[in-house]
Amino acid sequence: MLACQAPAFLPPIAAREPVRAVRVALPEEPPAPVPVHPELAPEVLVAPAPVTTDAPELVVRPDEVRAVWVTRWDYASADDVRRAIANVRRLGADTVLFQVRGAADAFYRSQLEPWAEELGGADPGFDPLAVAVEAARAEGVKLHAYGNVFPVWKGRTAPRARSHLWNAHRDWVCVSRTGERQSLGDHYVVLNPAHPAARAHLVAVFADIARRYAVDGIHLDYVRYLSTDYSYDGVSLRRFAADTGTSPERAPAQWDQWRRDQVTDTVRAIVAACRAARPRLVVSAAVWRTPEQGHDRYLQDVPRWYRQGLLDWAFPMIYARDTDTFRRDLGTHLGAPGTVRVLPGIGAYLHEADPAECARQVEAARAAGATGFALFAYGSFFGTADTDGGYRKQDSGRLERLRAARREALQSGPLRAHAVVAR
Repeated sequence: MLACQAPAFLPPIAAREPVRAVRVALPEEPPAPVPVHPELAPEVLVAPAPVTTDAPELVVRPDEVRAVWVTRWDYASADDVRRAIANVRRLGADTVLFQVRGAADAFYRSQLEPWAEELGGADPGFDPLAVAVEAARAEGVKLHAYGNVFPVWKGRTAPRARSHLWNAHRDWVCVSRTGERQSLGDHYVVLNPAHPAARAHLVAVFADIARRYAVDGIHLDYVRYLSTDYSYDGVSLRRFAADTGTSPERAPAQWDQWRRDQVTDTVRAIVAACRAARPRLVVSAAVWRTPEQGHDRYLQDVPRWYRQGLLDWAFPMIYARDTDTFRRDLGTHLGAPGTVRVLPGIGAYLHEADPAECARQVEAARAAGATGFALFAYGSFFGTADTDGGYRKQDSGRLERLRAARREALQSGPLRAHAVVAR
């Protein structure tokens, strides 16, 4: 499929039958509340509000999605991958969002993009995605291949592979309002969503994963513009003029909507290609914390995606330190019309002063009527390969206590009917 030709419009996902909650029998005596850990930075740690565990029964939806993001920095060996999948299952989750594409690179055997430098820039002797699929089957969890869509590179040193998009197709990279193409730095350099060749490449990459690997889903992340200040490149400006007969200066609102349409058309093309390759595949995306912010600031037209049923699932990244903020932002998604399942992302990494906060946000999501949730990220609960060095900058003893406290809050609280806890 040529990226410059939008595929046939995808019909809305069929409405599902109402789902009845099921009650899971639990011991009459509730688990003890999560203890306060005074050694966890006592100057900032507050006594956690109790997780709701005083009922002898836990009401859960039989179709609830309990997901965990496993990032590309969490593994460096086949054993790391297997351990991560097993740990996710033991935590009480049933779905792994397993990252296989970070910045136009591959954490699997690909003919379209080079091996990731986190894995040495060459075949590491194992295929992380193949190992993850096999491990997920063994553990009885779903495996969704997760990839950043538009990021090309991050860092001040260029990628080593000559075939990498930064080296081979720099003309696909976004251009600022002042006419400057993005340069390397501490933030992502991203592809121009309106460039037909860039879109065709992205469609081919995700369709290739769907075709060659028996994944349960494809999960799209970073599927947006950097901001409204990009991309003022020649290709975009010429296409906009041809489509509308005007310019960004004369019709700024029309220009914004045209760019939103480029992101939407890219998503639509990826979805169509992936479903053609594997018809029963679940396609999802991580979206901005509120539809309005994504629409206005990042040209991500989530309200339209919801209305048109463009995705199966959406994971709003509602990374909040407190339940009130989480509940408020979740309401902006649950209240939007459409057929897409809304599964809020919970930023467990933020919950340091009170490690039980992530458990309370799971309960808040259930109370609000969400049909599942996702926890960001694996490294907030378990030790990782830490290939980007982010965790090595933290106090290791305190970090491990935080991880243990978060696990305990979930396994003794909202995930207690699903967790596998060693005794």
